[in-house]
Amino acid sequence: MHQLAARNDSASPDGTTLAVHQVESAGTAPWHIGYPPHERTAREAAVRGIVIEHRGQQFTAEDFGRFDLVIAMDSANVSDLLALAPDETARAKVTRLGAFAAGVGAHAKAGDGGLDVPDPYGHRQAAYATMFDQVEQACAGLLEWLAEGASDWETCRSP
Repeated sequence: MHQLAARNDSASPDGTTLAVHQVESAGTAPWHIGYPPHERTAREAAVRGIVIEHRGQQFTAEDFGRFDLVIAMDSANVSDLLALAPDETARAKVTRLGAFAAGVGAHAKAGDGGLDVPDPYGHRQAAYATMFDQVEQACAGLLEWLAEGASDWETCRSP
């Protein structure tokens, strides 16, 4: 399962704020390094008009230094990332994508499986469609949170 990692590079050359968000995807295990997305992922992305030009890569401890936020798809990935984190500062960057879904926010509990985006691997195409639906909803919440200035970090933290 892939993680998303984001870095916020803000600049204001003319007095206004310009936010540029760099997003990358990487797995917590080496199984798919260098490979294109799974055929069912690519199929569902194409149906939705999403172009994926990405090859598998593995998230490393060094990546914590490159990103402000590390977003896991499920609680197992959170555990993997927390184990990989070199220190408490790195661990504090980890959250689940589902924490950004509509109606979640501050009341989310760390053990709430509802925050997980299940891995569709090995399932029928419908599972990939469901996963994309969940990711799109949560990403809409993530973008809203970023647009608001990402000021309340605690409302999205859900290790």
